[in-house]
Amino acid sequence: MARKTVRSLKTCIQEMEARKQEKLAKGEDTTQEDIQINKCTNTLNHTRKQRKGYKKRVKNQSRSQSRYQNQQIHQNRQNQLNQQTQPVNQIVQPVVKKPELVLDKTGTVSLSPVRHNHRKPKSRHNTSRASFKREL
Repeated sequence: MARKTVRSLKTCIQEMEARKQEKLAKGEDTTQEDIQINKCTNTLNHTRKQRKGYKKRVKNQSRSQSRYQNQQIHQNRQNQLNQQTQPVNQIVQPVVKKPELVLDKTGTVSLSPVRHNHRKPKSRHNTSRASFKREL
């Protein structure tokens, strides 16, 4: 068999499939078509394998698939454990900090802002200890 391109191999497979369907409709034997399809698919796979980086690509695919499957398995186990330990009808209420009434230095009553524990912004100027103490 002469060296064929991927496109010609694909068209060969499609033609054989069509011929096979016609013969099946008539009720004839389709072993020749099956053999031809197998030959074409084998050569197609071989040409694909010869392309640059095939092994690496397949390896990475299988690696990422197994990683994804492991994640799914782990997730399912966690979910099962959580379902076993938690009663179903219990509703968990999130703890919300409510703003409180606060007296300012001027004597006005206002709502205190809800404090979040995020990082304080650094002052960009006059960062010596004396000025820092003065601000406090």
